[in-house]
Amino acid sequence: MDRRIGLAAALAGLGFAVGGTLVEMLFPAPVEPGGSPDAIIAAMASPDAFRTVTLLAASTSIGTALLVAFVAAIGRYLDPDHGTLAQLAVVGAAAAFVISLLRRGLIIAVVQSATAGQDGPAVAFYIAATDSLVRVFAMPQALWLGSVGFLALSTRRLPAWAGWSALVLGAVAIAAMFVPAIDSSADAEFPVYLLSLVWLTAVSVTLLVRWRSPQPSTADATAAAAT
Repeated sequence: MDRRIGLAAALAGLGFAVGGTLVEMLFPAPVEPGGSPDAIIAAMASPDAFRTVTLLAASTSIGTALLVAFVAAIGRYLDPDHGTLAQLAVVGAAAAFVISLLRRGLIIAVVQSATAGQDGPAVAFYIAATDSLVRVFAMPQALWLGSVGFLALSTRRLPAWAGWSALVLGAVAIAAMFVPAIDSSADAEFPVYLLSLVWLTAVSVTLLVRWRSPQPSTADATAAAAT
């Protein structure tokens, strides 16, 4: 059962990481971080903008659903009893899913308003709300990363680097929320997102290697995870 759960977590994690990478390659940001509302409106009013953001919203929905599946599976893998930390991790991933959907919906609203020529306060509100959701996303991200990190370290069912790096990433995600207050043109959330993709890929590959390798004894597995 544990091996099947580990495999499910690995496949979901790799699906999210690969999908997230492809999305960033195929759908680059139309404007630079901190751009003026006029520049954002001009970019969003292009003929292909609506199709692009709609496809992006669909891919984000699938991607964040895979993230929820990964967190639920890794929580079950680390804690078969599905205790408090495993539940908190799922809550964090589910909240990240909802925030991602809201953000993509607001981006679609910006495009619709821009193409309709509504360049007034309504568009500015959508832009501000979208920026706020990007920062709020760090809180559920830190929740699931921190919960998984503590679980990994306490159960020793993953290598120690997986637990410590998850805790560091969670702390960095929270710190990134405050970067715009120092430099409004800085995009601190994107590097955190890329690092999260690297972490997900590394953990997923580790789980795949374990699934393909012969089943070790309990004592051997505990000793290997502690290294």
